[in-house]
Amino acid sequence: MRYLKRRIFQGLGAVLPNAWLPGFLSASLYQGPMKSVCTPLLNCYACPSALLSCPIGTLQHFAAAGNVSWYAVGTLSVVGASAGRMTCGTLCPFGALQDLLYKFRGWKASLPHWTRYLRYAVLAGLVFVIPYLTRESWFSKLCPVGTLMGGLPWVTMNAGVRSMVRSMFWVKIAILLFFVTTSTMVKRPFCRAICPLGAIFSLFNKSSFLQLAWDPDTCTKCGKCQTICPVDIRPDRNPTDPDCLRCLDCTLCPSLKLTTVFHRRPFGGAVFPIIAGLFYWFPKIAGRTFSERWGKVSFALVFVGFNLTFFPMHLAGLLGMPRRVYTYAPGRGWDLYNLLSSTGAAVLAAGLVAVAATLIGGLRAGARAAADPWGGNTLEWATSSPPPPYNFAVLPSVSSGDPNWDTDERREESQRAAAVEALEHAKGFLRRELAHRLSLRVTPELRFVLDRGAEHSQAISSLLDELLPGGDDDATS
Repeated sequence: MRYLKRRIFQGLGAVLPNAWLPGFLSASLYQGPMKSVCTPLLNCYACPSALLSCPIGTLQHFAAAGNVSWYAVGTLSVVGASAGRMTCGTLCPFGALQDLLYKFRGWKASLPHWTRYLRYAVLAGLVFVIPYLTRESWFSKLCPVGTLMGGLPWVTMNAGVRSMVRSMFWVKIAILLFFVTTSTMVKRPFCRAICPLGAIFSLFNKSSFLQLAWDPDTCTKCGKCQTICPVDIRPDRNPTDPDCLRCLDCTLCPSLKLTTVFHRRPFGGAVFPIIAGLFYWFPKIAGRTFSERWGKVSFALVFVGFNLTFFPMHLAGLLGMPRRVYTYAPGRGWDLYNLLSSTGAAVLAAGLVAVAATLIGGLRAGARAAADPWGGNTLEWATSSPPPPYNFAVLPSVSSGDPNWDTDERREESQRAAAVEALEHAKGFLRRELAHRLSLRVTPELRFVLDRGAEHSQAISSLLDELLPGGDDDATS
Protein backbone atom coordinates (compact mmCIF):
# COMPACT_ATOMS: atom_id res chain seq x y z
CA MET A 1 0.00 0.00 0.00
CA ARG A 2 2.84 2.41 0.79
CA TYR A 3 4.38 1.81 -2.64
CA LEU A 4 1.01 2.56 -4.23
CA LYS A 5 0.68 5.82 -2.29
CA ARG A 6 4.12 6.93 -3.47
CA ARG A 7 3.19 6.18 -7.08
CA ILE A 8 0.03 8.26 -6.65
CA PHE A 9 2.05 11.21 -5.34
CA GLN A 10 4.54 10.84 -8.18
CA GLY A 11 1.64 10.89 -10.62
CA LEU A 12 0.37 14.08 -9.03
CA GLY A 13 3.89 15.51 -9.34
CA ALA A 14 3.68 14.90 -13.07
CA VAL A 15 0.10 16.12 -13.61
CA LEU A 16 -0.39 19.13 -11.36
CA PRO A 17 2.57 21.25 -12.59
CA ASN A 18 1.55 20.38 -16.17
CA ALA A 19 -2.23 20.71 -16.01
CA TRP A 20 -2.69 23.27 -18.82
CA LEU A 21 -4.10 20.86 -21.40
CA PRO A 22 -4.98 23.60 -23.96
CA GLY A 23 -1.23 23.81 -24.61
CA PHE A 24 -1.33 20.48 -26.43
CA LEU A 25 -4.54 21.40 -28.29
CA SER A 26 -3.35 24.80 -29.49
CA ALA A 27 0.38 24.06 -29.64
CA SER A 28 1.17 27.06 -27.45
CA LEU A 29 2.87 27.79 -24.13
CA TYR A 30 1.07 28.99 -21.04
CA GLN A 31 2.30 32.52 -20.17
CA GLY A 32 0.04 33.35 -17.23
CA PRO A 33 1.04 34.38 -13.68
CA MET A 34 1.46 30.78 -12.52
CA LYS A 35 4.49 30.45 -14.78
CA SER A 36 6.47 32.65 -12.40
CA VAL A 37 6.05 30.07 -9.60
CA CYS A 38 8.83 27.51 -9.17
CA THR A 39 7.91 23.90 -8.55
CA PRO A 40 10.26 21.86 -6.30
CA LEU A 41 10.75 19.41 -9.19
CA LEU A 42 12.47 19.33 -12.56
CA ASN A 43 9.65 20.60 -14.76
CA CYS A 44 10.43 21.80 -18.28
CA TYR A 45 9.31 25.38 -18.91
CA ALA A 46 8.83 24.53 -22.60
CA CYS A 47 6.39 21.67 -21.99
CA PRO A 48 3.15 22.64 -23.79
CA SER A 49 1.07 21.95 -20.68
CA ALA A 50 3.49 23.45 -18.10
CA LEU A 51 1.82 25.71 -15.55
CA LEU A 52 4.85 26.13 -13.30
CA SER A 53 8.50 26.80 -14.00
CA CYS A 54 11.60 24.75 -13.26
CA PRO A 55 13.77 26.01 -10.37
CA ILE A 56 16.99 24.87 -12.06
CA GLY A 57 15.97 26.59 -15.29
CA THR A 58 15.27 29.76 -13.29
CA LEU A 59 18.64 29.65 -11.54
CA GLN A 60 20.62 29.19 -14.75
CA HIS A 61 18.56 31.82 -16.62
CA PHE A 62 19.54 34.41 -14.01
CA ALA A 63 23.12 33.12 -13.98
CA ALA A 64 23.31 33.62 -17.74
CA ALA A 65 22.13 37.21 -17.19
CA GLY A 66 24.79 37.75 -14.49
CA ASN A 67 22.29 37.78 -11.63
CA VAL A 68 20.97 35.53 -8.86
CA SER A 69 17.33 34.50 -8.53
CA TRP A 70 16.89 34.92 -4.79
CA TYR A 71 13.28 33.84 -5.15
CA ALA A 72 14.35 30.45 -6.53
CA VAL A 73 17.12 30.17 -3.91
CA GLY A 74 14.64 30.95 -1.14
CA THR A 75 12.04 28.52 -2.47
CA LEU A 76 14.52 25.65 -2.68
CA SER A 77 15.96 26.51 0.75
CA VAL A 78 12.52 26.38 2.38
CA VAL A 79 11.67 23.05 0.74
CA GLY A 80 15.08 21.57 1.54
CA ALA A 81 15.07 22.79 5.14
CA SER A 82 11.62 21.28 5.60
CA ALA A 83 12.02 17.83 4.04
CA GLY A 84 15.50 17.40 2.54
CA ARG A 85 15.27 15.27 -0.64
CA MET A 86 11.74 14.04 0.05
CA THR A 87 10.35 15.68 -3.10
CA CYS A 88 12.84 13.60 -5.10
CA GLY A 89 11.56 10.38 -3.56
CA THR A 90 7.84 11.05 -3.38
CA LEU A 91 6.95 13.56 -6.13
CA CYS A 92 9.51 13.49 -8.97
CA PRO A 93 7.95 11.92 -12.11
CA PHE A 94 11.33 11.31 -13.77
CA GLY A 95 12.38 9.44 -10.64
CA ALA A 96 9.23 7.33 -10.92
CA LEU A 97 10.15 6.52 -14.54
CA GLN A 98 13.62 5.33 -13.44
CA ASP A 99 12.05 3.21 -10.67
CA LEU A 100 9.73 1.52 -13.17
CA LEU A 101 12.52 0.94 -15.69
CA TYR A 102 14.66 -0.79 -13.04
CA LYS A 103 11.91 -3.38 -12.56
CA PHE A 104 12.70 -4.85 -15.98
CA ARG A 105 14.46 -8.16 -15.61
CA GLY A 106 18.03 -8.26 -16.79
CA TRP A 107 21.60 -7.59 -15.78
CA LYS A 108 21.90 -5.29 -12.74
CA ALA A 109 24.85 -3.22 -11.52
CA SER A 110 25.67 -0.89 -8.66
CA LEU A 111 26.80 2.70 -9.07
CA PRO A 112 30.26 3.57 -7.67
CA HIS A 113 30.16 5.70 -4.54
CA TRP A 114 32.24 8.50 -6.07
CA THR A 115 29.61 9.23 -8.72
CA ARG A 116 27.51 11.04 -6.11
CA TYR A 117 29.92 13.98 -6.39
CA LEU A 118 29.22 14.43 -10.09
CA ARG A 119 25.87 16.07 -9.36
CA TYR A 120 27.62 18.86 -7.46
CA ALA A 121 29.93 19.41 -10.44
CA VAL A 122 26.88 19.58 -12.72
CA LEU A 123 25.23 22.06 -10.35
CA ALA A 124 28.29 24.31 -10.22
CA GLY A 125 29.30 23.96 -13.86
CA LEU A 126 26.19 23.59 -16.03
CA VAL A 127 23.82 25.61 -13.84
CA PHE A 128 26.03 28.51 -12.71
CA VAL A 129 29.55 28.86 -14.13
CA ILE A 130 29.10 27.92 -17.80
CA PRO A 131 25.81 29.83 -18.22
CA TYR A 132 27.45 32.87 -16.64
CA LEU A 133 30.44 32.67 -19.01
CA THR A 134 28.55 31.80 -22.20
CA ARG A 135 25.25 33.63 -21.48
CA GLU A 136 23.37 30.46 -22.46
CA SER A 137 21.34 27.96 -20.40
CA TRP A 138 23.37 24.85 -21.03
CA PHE A 139 21.75 22.49 -18.56
CA SER A 140 18.35 23.10 -20.13
CA LYS A 141 19.82 22.32 -23.53
CA LEU A 142 21.07 18.92 -22.34
CA CYS A 143 18.49 17.98 -19.66
CA PRO A 144 16.81 14.63 -20.44
CA VAL A 145 13.69 15.75 -18.56
CA GLY A 146 13.39 18.74 -20.87
CA THR A 147 13.83 16.50 -23.91
CA LEU A 148 11.11 14.15 -22.68
CA MET A 149 8.61 16.81 -21.58
CA GLY A 150 9.34 19.63 -24.02
CA GLY A 151 11.50 18.58 -26.95
CA LEU A 152 9.69 15.45 -28.09
CA PRO A 153 6.13 16.90 -27.82
CA TRP A 154 7.06 20.01 -29.83
CA VAL A 155 8.83 18.03 -32.56
CA THR A 156 5.81 15.74 -32.76
CA MET A 157 3.17 18.50 -32.85
CA ASN A 158 4.76 21.35 -34.79
CA ALA A 159 6.13 21.06 -38.34
CA GLY A 160 7.99 24.34 -37.95
CA VAL A 161 9.88 22.98 -34.97
CA ARG A 162 10.65 19.77 -36.87
CA SER A 163 12.21 21.81 -39.65
CA MET A 164 14.63 23.36 -37.12
CA VAL A 165 15.93 20.02 -35.83
CA ARG A 166 19.73 19.96 -35.94
CA SER A 167 22.52 17.91 -34.42
CA MET A 168 21.92 19.33 -30.91
CA PHE A 169 18.49 17.68 -30.83
CA TRP A 170 20.01 14.28 -31.54
CA VAL A 171 22.56 14.86 -28.78
CA LYS A 172 19.63 15.46 -26.41
CA ILE A 173 17.92 12.30 -27.64
CA ALA A 174 21.12 10.32 -27.08
CA ILE A 175 21.39 11.63 -23.50
CA LEU A 176 17.76 10.69 -22.82
CA LEU A 177 18.26 7.19 -24.27
CA PHE A 178 21.41 6.75 -22.19
CA PHE A 179 19.56 7.35 -18.93
CA VAL A 180 16.57 5.29 -20.03
CA THR A 181 18.88 2.38 -20.81
CA THR A 182 21.04 2.65 -17.70
CA SER A 183 17.92 2.91 -15.51
CA THR A 184 17.09 -0.68 -16.41
CA MET A 185 20.44 -1.76 -14.92
CA VAL A 186 21.20 0.77 -12.15
CA LYS A 187 18.89 2.28 -9.56
CA ARG A 188 18.14 5.93 -10.41
CA PRO A 189 21.39 6.85 -12.22
CA PHE A 190 20.23 10.38 -13.09
CA CYS A 191 19.07 11.21 -9.56
CA ARG A 192 22.23 9.88 -7.93
CA ALA A 193 24.92 11.17 -10.27
CA ILE A 194 23.58 14.09 -12.35
CA CYS A 195 20.49 15.85 -11.00
CA PRO A 196 21.47 19.37 -9.78
CA LEU A 197 18.16 19.77 -7.94
CA GLY A 198 18.95 16.64 -5.93
CA ALA A 199 22.39 18.11 -5.24
CA ILE A 200 20.77 21.19 -3.70
CA PHE A 201 18.28 19.26 -1.59
CA SER A 202 20.93 16.76 -0.44
CA LEU A 203 22.71 19.59 1.36
CA PHE A 204 19.74 19.77 3.76
CA ASN A 205 19.39 16.06 4.54
CA LYS A 206 21.36 16.25 7.79
CA SER A 207 19.50 19.29 9.15
CA SER A 208 15.99 19.28 7.63
CA PHE A 209 12.92 19.42 9.84
CA LEU A 210 11.77 15.94 8.76
CA GLN A 211 14.27 13.18 9.47
CA LEU A 212 14.63 9.42 9.40
CA ALA A 213 15.23 7.93 12.84
CA TRP A 214 16.87 4.53 13.31
CA ASP A 215 16.39 2.41 16.43
CA PRO A 216 19.43 0.14 16.88
CA ASP A 217 17.67 -1.88 19.58
CA THR A 218 15.11 -3.29 17.14
CA CYS A 219 17.30 -3.49 14.01
CA THR A 220 18.55 -6.98 13.01
CA LYS A 221 20.96 -5.70 10.31
CA CYS A 222 19.18 -7.86 7.75
CA GLY A 223 19.87 -5.43 4.87
CA LYS A 224 16.34 -5.52 3.47
CA CYS A 225 16.18 -1.73 3.67
CA GLN A 226 18.94 -1.54 1.05
CA THR A 227 17.13 -4.04 -1.15
CA ILE A 228 14.00 -1.90 -1.37
CA CYS A 229 15.85 1.45 -1.37
CA PRO A 230 15.54 3.20 -4.79
CA VAL A 231 19.11 4.55 -4.50
CA ASP A 232 20.70 1.39 -3.08
CA ILE A 233 21.88 2.70 0.31
CA ARG A 234 21.70 1.39 3.88
CA PRO A 235 19.59 3.89 5.86
CA ASP A 236 20.28 1.92 9.03
CA ARG A 237 23.95 2.92 8.75
CA ASN A 238 23.35 6.59 7.98
CA PRO A 239 19.73 7.83 8.18
CA THR A 240 20.82 11.31 7.03
CA ASP A 241 22.80 10.11 4.00
CA PRO A 242 22.86 12.84 1.27
CA ASP A 243 21.80 10.17 -1.24
CA CYS A 244 18.65 9.29 0.73
CA LEU A 245 15.50 10.35 -1.15
CA ARG A 246 13.21 10.13 1.90
CA CYS A 247 10.87 7.91 -0.14
CA LEU A 248 9.85 6.25 3.17
CA ASP A 249 9.83 2.73 1.70
CA CYS A 250 12.28 1.63 4.38
CA THR A 251 9.89 2.77 7.16
CA LEU A 252 8.01 -0.48 6.62
CA CYS A 253 10.67 -1.81 9.00
CA PRO A 254 9.88 -1.00 12.68
CA SER A 255 13.48 0.11 13.29
CA LEU A 256 13.16 3.06 10.86
CA LYS A 257 10.55 5.78 11.10
CA LEU A 258 9.89 9.33 10.01
CA THR A 259 10.38 11.88 12.75
CA THR A 260 11.38 15.52 13.19
CA VAL A 261 14.47 17.29 14.45
CA PHE A 262 12.70 17.59 17.80
CA HIS A 263 13.23 13.87 18.19
CA ARG A 264 16.95 14.47 18.71
CA ARG A 265 17.37 18.16 19.48
CA PRO A 266 15.97 20.26 22.34
CA PHE A 267 12.51 21.54 21.61
CA GLY A 268 13.34 24.97 22.97
CA GLY A 269 16.46 25.32 20.85
CA ALA A 270 14.39 24.96 17.68
CA VAL A 271 10.96 26.42 18.45
CA PHE A 272 11.99 29.55 20.34
CA PRO A 273 14.21 30.86 17.49
CA ILE A 274 11.41 30.14 15.01
CA ILE A 275 8.89 32.13 17.07
CA ALA A 276 11.44 34.90 17.60
CA GLY A 277 12.02 35.07 13.85
CA LEU A 278 8.28 35.26 13.21
CA PHE A 279 7.89 38.21 15.57
CA TYR A 280 11.09 39.91 14.39
CA TRP A 281 10.35 39.85 10.66
CA PHE A 282 6.55 40.08 10.90
CA PRO A 283 6.48 43.90 10.40
CA LYS A 284 8.76 43.60 7.38
CA ILE A 285 6.74 40.78 5.81
CA ALA A 286 3.22 42.00 6.60
CA GLY A 287 3.80 45.75 6.72
CA ARG A 288 1.90 45.89 10.02
CA THR A 289 2.73 45.75 13.71
CA PHE A 290 1.32 43.40 16.34
CA SER A 291 0.18 43.98 19.89
CA GLU A 292 3.26 44.20 22.10
CA ARG A 293 1.21 43.29 25.16
CA TRP A 294 -0.11 40.10 23.60
CA GLY A 295 3.36 39.34 22.30
CA LYS A 296 4.65 39.40 25.88
CA VAL A 297 1.72 37.27 27.07
CA SER A 298 2.34 34.66 24.39
CA PHE A 299 6.05 34.55 25.24
CA ALA A 300 5.30 34.07 28.93
CA LEU A 301 2.87 31.23 28.22
CA VAL A 302 5.28 29.46 25.85
CA PHE A 303 8.25 29.91 28.21
CA VAL A 304 6.40 28.68 31.29
CA GLY A 305 4.64 25.88 29.41
CA PHE A 306 7.88 24.67 27.83
CA ASN A 307 9.77 24.42 31.11
CA LEU A 308 6.79 22.95 32.95
CA THR A 309 6.41 20.31 30.23
CA PHE A 310 9.97 19.11 29.84
CA PHE A 311 11.74 19.70 33.15
CA PRO A 312 9.57 17.20 35.11
CA MET A 313 10.38 14.61 32.42
CA HIS A 314 14.04 14.77 33.43
CA LEU A 315 13.13 14.15 37.05
CA ALA A 316 10.83 11.25 36.14
CA GLY A 317 13.61 9.81 34.01
CA LEU A 318 16.01 9.96 36.94
CA LEU A 319 13.46 7.97 38.91
CA GLY A 320 13.51 5.24 36.26
CA MET A 321 10.63 6.10 33.94
CA PRO A 322 11.45 4.90 30.37
CA ARG A 323 10.73 6.83 27.19
CA ARG A 324 7.58 6.41 25.07
CA VAL A 325 5.50 5.04 27.93
CA TYR A 326 2.01 6.49 28.28
CA THR A 327 0.73 4.22 31.06
CA TYR A 328 2.39 2.71 34.11
CA ALA A 329 1.63 1.05 37.43
CA PRO A 330 0.89 3.31 40.41
CA GLY A 331 3.26 3.82 43.31
CA ARG A 332 6.42 4.39 41.28
CA GLY A 333 6.70 8.08 42.17
CA TRP A 334 6.09 9.29 38.62
CA ASP A 335 2.53 10.56 39.06
CA LEU A 336 3.28 14.13 40.15
CA TYR A 337 5.87 14.71 37.45
CA ASN A 338 3.59 13.42 34.72
CA LEU A 339 0.75 15.59 36.04
CA LEU A 340 3.05 18.63 35.87
CA SER A 341 4.14 17.71 32.35
CA SER A 342 0.53 17.34 31.22
CA THR A 343 -0.33 20.72 32.75
CA GLY A 344 2.69 22.28 31.11
CA ALA A 345 1.71 20.83 27.73
CA ALA A 346 -1.69 22.54 28.04
CA VAL A 347 -0.03 25.85 28.93
CA LEU A 348 2.43 25.45 26.04
CA ALA A 349 -0.44 24.77 23.62
CA ALA A 350 -2.22 27.90 24.88
CA GLY A 351 0.98 29.87 24.33
CA LEU A 352 1.31 28.67 20.73
CA VAL A 353 -2.33 29.58 20.12
CA ALA A 354 -1.61 33.02 21.60
CA VAL A 355 1.37 33.41 19.25
CA ALA A 356 -0.80 32.59 16.24
CA ALA A 357 -3.61 34.88 17.47
CA THR A 358 -1.17 37.76 18.04
CA LEU A 359 0.27 37.51 14.54
CA ILE A 360 -3.12 37.04 12.87
CA GLY A 361 -4.50 40.00 14.83
CA GLY A 362 -1.58 42.14 13.72
CA LEU A 363 -2.10 41.07 10.13
CA ARG A 364 -5.79 41.99 10.21
CA ALA A 365 -5.84 45.11 12.39
CA GLY A 366 -2.26 46.11 13.19
CA ALA A 367 -0.94 49.62 12.63
CA ARG A 368 1.20 50.36 9.61
CA ALA A 369 4.78 49.34 10.28
CA ALA A 370 7.70 51.71 9.82
CA ALA A 371 10.58 50.72 7.60
CA ASP A 372 12.82 49.94 10.59
CA PRO A 373 10.79 49.45 13.80
CA TRP A 374 13.57 47.53 15.61
CA GLY A 375 16.65 49.56 14.64
CA GLY A 376 17.96 46.54 12.72
CA ASN A 377 21.48 46.36 11.37
CA THR A 378 20.83 44.50 8.09
CA LEU A 379 19.68 45.79 4.73
CA GLU A 380 16.10 44.49 4.84
CA TRP A 381 15.39 47.28 7.33
CA ALA A 382 16.67 49.93 4.92
CA THR A 383 13.60 49.65 2.68
CA SER A 384 9.87 49.98 3.23
CA SER A 385 7.65 47.43 5.01
CA PRO A 386 6.73 45.35 3.11
CA PRO A 387 9.50 45.84 0.56
CA PRO A 388 8.63 46.79 -3.02
CA PRO A 389 9.13 44.12 -5.70
CA TYR A 390 12.46 45.67 -6.71
CA ASN A 391 13.66 45.97 -3.07
CA PHE A 392 15.90 49.02 -3.68
CA ALA A 393 15.56 51.75 -6.29
CA VAL A 394 19.33 52.31 -5.97
CA LEU A 395 21.64 49.44 -5.07
CA PRO A 396 22.94 50.18 -1.55
CA SER A 397 26.64 50.16 -0.80
CA VAL A 398 27.88 47.77 1.88
CA SER A 399 31.06 48.55 3.79
CA SER A 400 30.66 46.41 6.93
CA GLY A 401 28.62 43.68 8.52
CA ASP A 402 26.07 46.24 9.75
CA PRO A 403 25.14 48.10 6.57
CA ASN A 404 21.91 49.61 7.88
CA TRP A 405 23.67 51.02 10.91
CA ASP A 406 26.31 52.44 8.58
CA THR A 407 23.52 54.23 6.72
CA ASP A 408 22.15 55.61 9.99
CA GLU A 409 25.62 56.80 11.04
CA ARG A 410 26.17 58.55 7.70
CA ARG A 411 22.77 60.21 8.04
CA GLU A 412 23.59 61.36 11.58
CA GLU A 413 26.98 62.68 10.47
CA SER A 414 25.28 64.62 7.69
CA GLN A 415 22.75 66.02 10.15
CA ARG A 416 25.50 67.00 12.59
CA ALA A 417 27.45 68.71 9.81
CA ALA A 418 24.33 70.62 8.75
CA ALA A 419 23.66 71.61 12.38
CA VAL A 420 27.23 72.89 12.83
CA GLU A 421 26.97 74.89 9.61
CA ALA A 422 23.65 76.39 10.73
CA LEU A 423 25.14 77.27 14.12
CA GLU A 424 28.11 79.01 12.54
CA HIS A 425 25.74 80.94 10.30
CA ALA A 426 23.65 81.94 13.34
CA LYS A 427 26.76 83.03 15.27
CA GLY A 428 27.89 85.22 12.39
CA PHE A 429 24.43 86.72 12.04
CA LEU A 430 24.34 87.40 15.80
CA ARG A 431 27.71 89.18 15.70
CA ARG A 432 26.64 91.37 12.79
CA GLU A 433 23.25 92.16 14.32
CA LEU A 434 24.70 93.05 17.71
CA ALA A 435 27.38 95.25 16.18
CA HIS A 436 24.77 96.98 14.04
CA ARG A 437 22.44 97.61 16.93
CA LEU A 438 25.08 98.91 19.35
CA SER A 439 27.29 100.43 16.67
CA LEU A 440 30.21 98.67 18.30
CA ARG A 441 33.26 97.03 16.90
CA VAL A 442 33.30 93.29 17.52
CA THR A 443 36.29 92.97 19.84
CA PRO A 444 38.01 89.64 20.63
CA GLU A 445 36.47 89.78 24.12
CA LEU A 446 32.98 90.20 22.67
CA ARG A 447 33.64 87.42 20.13
CA PHE A 448 34.59 85.07 23.03
CA VAL A 449 31.36 85.91 24.82
CA LEU A 450 29.36 85.28 21.66
CA ASP A 451 31.11 81.98 21.00
CA ARG A 452 30.41 80.75 24.49
CA GLY A 453 26.91 82.14 24.35
CA ALA A 454 26.09 80.35 21.11
CA GLU A 455 25.67 77.25 23.20
CA HIS A 456 22.78 79.02 24.91
CA SER A 457 21.29 80.90 21.99
CA GLN A 458 17.81 81.11 23.48
CA ALA A 459 19.09 82.77 26.63
CA ILE A 460 21.21 85.20 24.57
CA SER A 461 18.19 86.09 22.46
CA SER A 462 16.12 86.83 25.58
CA LEU A 463 18.97 88.93 26.99
CA LEU A 464 19.23 90.96 23.78
CA ASP A 465 15.50 91.62 23.86
CA GLU A 466 15.84 92.97 27.41
CA LEU A 467 18.87 95.13 26.54
CA LEU A 468 17.44 96.31 23.25
CA PRO A 469 13.71 96.68 23.75
CA GLY A 470 13.34 98.48 20.45
CA GLY A 471 14.48 95.38 18.55
CA ASP A 472 14.72 95.71 14.82
CA ASP A 473 12.84 99.01 14.85
CA ASP A 474 15.68 100.64 16.84
CA ALA A 475 18.28 99.09 14.57
CA THR A 476 16.65 100.40 11.46
CA SER A 477 15.80 103.86 12.79
